[in-house]
Amino acid sequence: MTEDAAFISREFIFEELRFVGDFWNLIIVHQLRGGPRRFSEIEREVDGLNAVTLTNRLRLLIEEGMVERLKEPGKKAVAYTLTAKGRDLLPILNELWKFGQKHFDAKAWSLRQQPTSI
Repeated sequence: MTEDAAFISREFIFEELRFVGDFWNLIIVHQLRGGPRRFSEIEREVDGLNAVTLTNRLRLLIEEGMVERLKEPGKKAVAYTLTAKGRDLLPILNELWKFGQKHFDAKAWSLRQQPTSI
């Protein structure tokens, strides 16, 4: 691999990690793993996630092709669901969960604070 190709490869990986590693993006993808969810359901079930942050992250996830916005014609209700690309993250989330179970005890996890914005 040439030096230029290695640099491009590193930059690509860093950019992907920046997006995928975002705390709220991962939490939202996790919340959508079981199927379509309404905005209010996601907001209610995730401690520390406010409406502005949720709105911004959903927009970003939609732009990136990870989440799709579902709206039935003639109805106000909107739901969000994972696309195939978004579902591709689920095995990664599962591996992160396994890693945490293996290497971190529950007490250490409970002492950590969730970021209020990223």
